[in-house]
Amino acid sequence: MMRCYLRPNPIKAISFDLDDCLYDNRPLLKQALWALQQHLQTLDARFAHWHYQDWLQLKRHCQRLAPQLKDSVTWTRRATLVLALQGYQIPNPQTQADTAMDVFMKARSDLNMSSDITAMLTELGRHYPLVAISNGNLNLQQSGLDKFFTHVYKADVGQASKPASHMFAQACRDLDILPHQLMHVGDHPLSDVAGARRFGAVSVWLNPGFNRQQELKANGILPHWQISNPLELLQLVY
Repeated sequence: MMRCYLRPNPIKAISFDLDDCLYDNRPLLKQALWALQQHLQTLDARFAHWHYQDWLQLKRHCQRLAPQLKDSVTWTRRATLVLALQGYQIPNPQTQADTAMDVFMKARSDLNMSSDITAMLTELGRHYPLVAISNGNLNLQQSGLDKFFTHVYKADVGQASKPASHMFAQACRDLDILPHQLMHVGDHPLSDVAGARRFGAVSVWLNPGFNRQQELKANGILPHWQISNPLELLQLVY
């Protein structure tokens, strides 16, 4: 169901969050973590006993040691791998971490995109430039999503993650548009809704997102529009 909370100005471009906005990210992460676990077990059988909480604890430790990692899920994961490999005295931990990241990223980006979503992106792309603005690390080339976007922006070390305005601002500069002429579509109430609104862009909130059954409550900043299915964008912009 589509709801309008604030009437936006006309737009000239559309930006998309990726994970849980255009696809369900849970199965991708599940298959990536399984592939990573299988690979690590070939290096040391003790990795078979590692669980989510073990990696989460190590992740938090890495980010305490290097706070700049908080904006990069890729470099954070690599740092946790290096520490884990060093803990088991695996030779060449840096090189082995790179190999492990390749295994993870290949499985993480093995996306089977819905034909309805690709058709929607194709249709929207006929009328607006489309860009991706993501805090995640999906490989768009491998996933096949790259062909839909004129620009792709990902949070990284030195590139602050949403809700910071850096990626929104860079998109507007590259597209030569004003903030209110950008419409951002995302599932997260802080990263996407608050991030876009604070920057001055039009916000469209997918709520519930792909991996949720229930709607989330707004965190105090309403979007311009709320949708329950990405395909409703076609009704919204025409």
